[in-house]
Amino acid sequence: PTSQSAPFRVWVQVKDGGSVEYDVDCTWSVSRLLKLVHDGEKLTVGFGKLTLYTSDTKEQALKPGQLVSTIDGGKDDDHPFYVDFPDSGEPAVNRLKIDMDAQAALLDEVKKCMQDGIAMVKSEVKSEVAAVKSMVQDEVGPLLHDAKLRRMKLLDPWRSMSHTTPRDEKFMPRLVDFYNCGAQEGWVWCQVLREPLPSDQVSAAHIWPWSTRGEGLHEFGLQEKDVNHERNGLLLAKSIEEAFDRKQLCFAYNFLNGKFMVSVLDDSIKETKVCESSSKKFKDLHEKELWTNEGESIPFRRLLSWHRTFDTFNLLPDFKPYHNASMGQLGFKVPLEVGMLKTMVEEGMAASDKLDATSTA
Repeated sequence: PTSQSAPFRVWVQVKDGGSVEYDVDCTWSVSRLLKLVHDGEKLTVGFGKLTLYTSDTKEQALKPGQLVSTIDGGKDDDHPFYVDFPDSGEPAVNRLKIDMDAQAALLDEVKKCMQDGIAMVKSEVKSEVAAVKSMVQDEVGPLLHDAKLRRMKLLDPWRSMSHTTPRDEKFMPRLVDFYNCGAQEGWVWCQVLREPLPSDQVSAAHIWPWSTRGEGLHEFGLQEKDVNHERNGLLLAKSIEEAFDRKQLCFAYNFLNGKFMVSVLDDSIKETKVCESSSKKFKDLHEKELWTNEGESIPFRRLLSWHRTFDTFNLLPDFKPYHNASMGQLGFKVPLEVGMLKTMVEEGMAASDKLDATSTA
């Protein structure tokens, strides 16, 4: 070097490591260079155990106080100084630890980035789901609502009852034979009043309205043709049929005696006389037994129970049906729609073992 203080570069190869380079000046001693290598490479071996050689052949050990500038060596990467130390100080272990720490830090950073990314994706997905849900509710919601209304209308055929549809003229005599309600000529027994009335004052009433042509009966495990089955009919005084169709009166199944009981739900008709041929008022009919042919011929229980559900629901908006008239269980909370319908059909069918195999409850 031309100047005693001018810096110059030296190359040093550390045992078990690669070649590194340092900037020194003419005042640097071997000892100072070793200290720089020790600290720079973070060697675990003690500084006093380091030895500097002119090459990796270790032919010439350099003295600690010798000036680096006076030594012939270490001037390029092809001829570096060589730092040796006892094997117990093995710097590779320390560098491995440093590398593992760096990798752990890198993994933590990657993990954090992934967590941040996942959180962002979740947030975006949540927003997308909310948007899709809102869109579905806006577009599909009205359709589902309309479908539900149509289904409820289908399941409540008494809502818009009409007797303008011509009835089967043979239905009356078939019901008379089915329930054994014949009297003297021109007279028919009313199954509620349990009195004979002139036939023109008695209706061959359909439980599931005849005007539906049987539409909706499949919901109860029945066929459309069953609308004209004798078990879908009752012989009622005309005013009683009208009250039944207006949901002012219904029939509740008493599971204790297996009978249908009359329930007059509308107080406004209780003082009304049933018909001219009878002295009874509607209040006299409340909790009276519906006359049937002693279990041999009974109406469709599931249809009468379903009619009763709508009666109580429509007349008493706050009513919560805790009594399933078809199942005959108290304290069992029943949903108004599908679940209740399902149990009525299943239980109703199971109750028909006394009847022939072709009929259903």
